[in-house]
Amino acid sequence: LRAREQMQGQLALARVIAERDQLEIGVRLLPGSWQFLRFRSADRQWEIMADESAFKVKPYDGLALSWQDADAKAAAVSNERKGLIPDFMLMSSGEATPGIIRFDAANDARGLQESLTLTDIGDAVATESLKSDAAEPVSSYATDDARAPR
Repeated sequence: LRAREQMQGQLALARVIAERDQLEIGVRLLPGSWQFLRFRSADRQWEIMADESAFKVKPYDGLALSWQDADAKAAAVSNERKGLIPDFMLMSSGEATPGIIRFDAANDARGLQESLTLTDIGDAVATESLKSDAAEPVSSYATDDARAPR
């Protein structure tokens, strides 16, 4: 929950900075943490925003982060690609890569899964759900039941 709240606040700030300073800002998910990146147009490379204290992240032991693009069918686990490549971006135009960031804690016996939904305009909306290995509950209405909504 703390990790989700921290990221949500940082994403809101990054969105403002991206538009104000006309920067492309990326977020790279790591096991137990994340990094904010800025795109240098001069050499077309990403760099860690190490000079911005608001974007420093302490590691969260036992936390697994995953990203799922809005149009993808499966989530990608914490970025294990070589080099500084963001999982998603906040752009200078005010747009963002829409999708879902999931926060799974290995030591959470309740099965609570925190997530942030990132909209195409960069809003990060908090959601939570219970993990379930069971099948989805079936509606109490049968398809041939006269009470079933039409």
